[in-house]
Order: sequence, then structure tokens, then C-alpha cells
Amino acid sequence: MNILQIYPKADFFTGAAIQLRDLAAGLVGRGHHVVVATRPSAQWDVACHRGRMHHAPVPMRSSLDLRSAWALARLIREHRIDVVHCQKGRARSLALLAGLTVRIPALILNRGVSFPVDRWTRLGYTTPRVAAIVAVCESIKRGLVANGVPAGKIEVIYSGTDLARFHPDVDGRRIRAELGLAPGHALVTQVGIRSWRGNDDVLEAMARVCHAAPHARLLFVGAPAPRIATLRDRAFRRGIGAALVAHVVTHAGGRRVIVATGQDNAPARALYERAGFAVVGRAEVEPGLWVTHYARWSPAK
Repeated sequence: MNILQIYPKADFFTGAAIQLRDLAAGLVGRGHHVVVATRPSAQWDVACHRGRMHHAPVPMRSSLDLRSAWALARLIREHRIDVVHCQKGRARSLALLAGLTVRIPALILNRGVSFPVDRWTRLGYTTPRVAAIVAVCESIKRGLVANGVPAGKIEVIYSGTDLARFHPDVDGRRIRAELGLAPGHALVTQVGIRSWRGNDDVLEAMARVCHAAPHARLLFVGAPAPRIATLRDRAFRRGIGAALVAHVVTHAGGRRVIVATGQDNAPARALYERAGFAVVGRAEVEPGLWVTHYARWSPAK
């Protein structure tokens, strides 16, 4: 089978890029001919050569880049492509444009985000020209179904990470020391705390995971102050709060621990006070939104 993978970026060391590389390598290992179209990239060119894949540099500057759509159509003809697999929204748009000039036997989309589906995006998923959609979790599938995509058209394939293989040569001792993590702790990190990022889904999952895998830890990175308070409050309500506070205090090594929560969040304030924290100040972080700051000293090591 001849397969075209469209990745409208040039990066190589992101999760999506590494997953695409491994997917393409797996397909080649099963005897398929794989063409990987990315934006011009020397790293992708070398990786595809090593993996016995054909690399096609295509500018893909925008979703309406007609020259790139024409280039993709030419690739489909030259390599007699049977399946086109689109890894991003821009790839989907360009493949649909290319399909106006060449027949695509099977067009498959990837959906790995939970952003709102607008009118144009909905059309891209519901059109009969799309044979199937791969969603990386059930939550994303539910969102697509709610927007009119037939459930039978969506296959959920979880985007899992093998901790024994992913970046095995990275030295994480410094960040682990800063967070007070032991070598046996498994750290799950989510970067970029915004709406439609699935932050609440991750938090809900962690509330279950922490009981089945007590060695697991969750780290959110890049949240504005009001969002930090909201996430912390939700964690408290799901039973994560008490364990989190105890962990921080235990591993602070004699340092002063400062925390904050919404002034009107009675459950969180009660939790801190039960843990020996005292009020040290209040601040209005946004008009009408007051935060109470608590502090206590941790036991010396």
C-alpha cells in the first residue's frame, strides 16, 4: 500500500513529530511505501532517508496555499497513493484542496486537540470525502460527535507514551530535585494551561490514577495566577489536594511554604488551615477576584 503522511510543520523533536516518525517507520517495516510531506526540513530529510521513507518538502504556508495543494496532488499521482493521512488541521485543508484535482482513495484525519469546532472545521470532518478520523481520546471523540460527525467514522487510538523509550537519555535530576521527586516517581506534565486544552480532563484522570499508582505526580506549567487557583481548587475537591499539600510540606526541606487560594473557597482554606498554614496576606489579582495567601514552615531534613 502507498501512504502519504502530511505534516505541515518542520519541527522534529515534538511529540507529534516523533509519533509520526515512529508511525511511518512501523508502516515501512510492514512492507508499505510511505511518503512523508513536511515543510522543508533537513532533519526530516535525514530521518526519512534512514527510515527508508520518501521525504517531500512542501511549503504549506497556510491552509489556502494553492501551490502546496497542487504539489500534494502531484505527489498523490506520482506515488499512486492509496491512503492520505493528515496530521494537522492545515494538512486536512490542503488535502481537501488537492482532492479537487486528483482522486484520493482514502483520506484519514487526525484529531488530537479539543479546541472548539467552527463551521469550516466541521465541514472538514463531516464531508463524505473523509473516510475516517483518528481521535487520541474518548473526550475528543465525544466533542466531534456533538458537532455532527458520525460516531462510526471515528476510531479512538490513545496517544500513549512508553516511559522506557521516550527520551531515555535526558537527565531529569535537576527538575526532580526542585520538585522533591524521588527516582521512582512518574511525572506527568502538561504545558500550556488554557481553555480547550483538556486541563480538567487531565486533572479528573489524575484523581483516579493517584489511587492506582501512588508514585504518579502531575505538573501543570504555564498557567496565569487565576487559572492556578482554579486548578488547585478543583484538585482539592477531587481528593488530590491533601496528598499534594502533604507532599510539598514534607519535601520542602525546612523552607517556608507559601500557597494561595480564592478568598471565598472555603474547602481549600479549611484544607490549608488543617495542614498548619496561617494567613499572611490577601490580594486582588483581578477586579473582584481576591486571593488569600497562606504560609508555614516545613520540617527540616
